[in-house]
Amino acid sequence: MLTDITTLQHDLNFDLFFENIIDVETGGESNYMELSSIDGIQKLTNLKILDLSYLNTCSGFKKLDLVALKKHPTIEKKFFGNGNLKNINAITTIPNLKEITIYKTEKLETKLSEELKSKQIKIILKDI
Repeated sequence: MLTDITTLQHDLNFDLFFENIIDVETGGESNYMELSSIDGIQKLTNLKILDLSYLNTCSGFKKLDLVALKKHPTIEKKFFGNGNLKNINAITTIPNLKEITIYKTEKLETKLSEELKSKQIKIILKDI
């Protein structure tokens, strides 16, 4: 079942998916769509698109640690939401990453931006 998943994005079953299949706590109704960990994402061995743009990773919540994405073999597109991200440099180790989408209000460190561009990873800026 997990090998059939190629896209993971916001929908009404997102909490259930992360909590029941990947065994990650999302906060449930007390902190709607709060995600503080994506540990277990490695189980999705055919995942190509990861859309976290609608998750609540804003200030006041625990930082979302992206270290679990390190060297993920199949992710090609990544969408970020607003918020506190930890270990964002892990995305530079994703071998098949072709593009990331971030909100225009977010700031990528110059060094990270340059490294992504040197790897020909397209950076798309999106309106909120």
